[in-house]
Amino acid sequence: MVSVIIPVYNGELYIKDSMLSVINQEYKDIEIIIVNDGSTDNTLNIAESIWEKYSPKGKIITIDNGGLANARNVGIEASKGDYICNLDADDYLESSIFQDIFNHTKGNFDVCYYGFRDVDENGNAITDYEERFNYIDHASGLDAAKLKLKKDIWICQGSAVYKKDVMNRNGIKNVKGVNQGEDLYFITSMLASSDVVRCVAETGVNIRSISTSMMHCSYNNTFLQSICAVKNLRNRMACNDEIHKDDDLMNLISIQFMEEICCVAKRMIRSKYKSCFKLLKEMDCLYTDEFDNIDNLKHLMRREKIIEYSIFKFNKFVYFCFVKIMDWFR
Repeated sequence: MVSVIIPVYNGELYIKDSMLSVINQEYKDIEIIIVNDGSTDNTLNIAESIWEKYSPKGKIITIDNGGLANARNVGIEASKGDYICNLDADDYLESSIFQDIFNHTKGNFDVCYYGFRDVDENGNAITDYEERFNYIDHASGLDAAKLKLKKDIWICQGSAVYKKDVMNRNGIKNVKGVNQGEDLYFITSMLASSDVVRCVAETGVNIRSISTSMMHCSYNNTFLQSICAVKNLRNRMACNDEIHKDDDLMNLISIQFMEEICCVAKRMIRSKYKSCFKLLKEMDCLYTDEFDNIDNLKHLMRREKIIEYSIFKFNKFVYFCFVKIMDWFR
């Protein structure tokens, strides 16, 4: 059985589409776990009315608002399936995707991913997976983790199914309070802990790009959580002797950290945030020595990324000017 976990906070506009995309799957051995994360709008009423009409397998759980990572964990803990799919409440699945997964793999996988389509708020296509990323039908977990960190393949929430036994045996769960970048931590941890990663080379989920969502904000303090997510990932990998010996993987995580630092800093600068320089200086406390090995990473990093991160480390005012000059030349 596949357990589809849908955490939702004030998702009244899209929760119906998300739920129906699961209920209408051709593959029927499915349960839906809705985790209502303290919604204050009409989300719960909509979900309950759909439940009453279709009587799907699963449950609706209402909790006090505790953030996305906590809601995902609550849903996973309540699930009974052999496989887990994490679906965001504003996204929706293609009706054949689970049937196609099991037809293609016969269940022989620890992680099976599939393509996604970016759509606007009305469901109109923006970009398809194939325009940016590759499909790799069969890979070891470590190889798949490295391919994801290199951005050769991409897996997002809703575009993969995970074997729950792998999750439980390795103690993989979302880090409570880290609600930005939680997908990077969880998905990469699952890949690195898996033996067999498969894929279905087709679009399986539609990912809504919503202009008012957190990810489209110019800057807010929760973006710092994405940096913490990378640090948590590295700490987790360092605790596994076999994984820690894989220099390529550890170096790719370090590069991800550097890119995340610069991404958050640029958002901060471009937002004209009042405390910009103070916050840029405070970001120094997020550094640890293991992320400062640029000399060992030069063969893996693009030159412009090395220059950018080096400027950021050297002087925050110089970095501020660097970003402004680069933006002016765009």
